[in-house]
Amino acid sequence: MFNRSASRNPLIFGLFERMRLVEQIGSGITRIRDVMNDEGLTPPEFNIDGMFTVILRRPIEFEKWVERWVDNLSENRIKILKNIYKNPKISKRELEGIIGLSGSAIDKNIDFLKDIKLLERKGNTKSGHWIIKYKLP
Repeated sequence: MFNRSASRNPLIFGLFERMRLVEQIGSGITRIRDVMNDEGLTPPEFNIDGMFTVILRRPIEFEKWVERWVDNLSENRIKILKNIYKNPKISKRELEGIIGLSGSAIDKNIDFLKDIKLLERKGNTKSGHWIIKYKLP
């Protein structure tokens, strides 16, 4: 995704390097991702459009978050979110068995969760995973 970096300002980079404030050019993003993954945190989001920005998300207390949605979502939709939280790679067929709904009912509930932007699918049906978007009702 990202290529090897080059310093934007060689003068400042040289100064930081001499002050030993820089370890190795181009290693920061990989190290950030690795540390956050090791700690079980949400991966950082990088934006390189215009100004370079990094978004670091706070850990979410899932149970407290999902409780805020109980009044706005059906019991089956809450169950779907809880099962996806436990296993982001869960298949629709597995959800059918766990929740006890037909495939079309699972699809309708998932479509609803996608429409209100609580749920997103990354990748294909076999190797992809679900992403819960933690917004408030």
